Amino acid sequence: MRTGGSRNPSKFSDPKLDQLIAQTTTDSSLKAIQQYEDYGAQDLPVLWTPVAQGQLSEIRTSLHGTGPQDPIFNLTPESWFFTK
Repeated sequence: MRTGGSRNPSKFSDPKLDQLIAQTTTDSSLKAIQQYEDYGAQDLPVLWTPVAQGQLSEIRTSLHGTGPQDPIFNLTPESWFFTK
């Protein structure tokens, strides 16, 4: 994923960081990852960390596979199943 990707609501963009990201997918050396980490740590884009404040979930006792709940509230209905 490049810095201009769809999961980038702040529209952060950095061509050099894009280049380093691309290198991590084509270069098998550890150096590519280290360069990406070092550069990215210098100017961090917005880091959104949601904090659930008072979440209440009511789940029917016959519905299984719902926990533990994802901290960023992604739903995974493909894991759910009912029992009698």
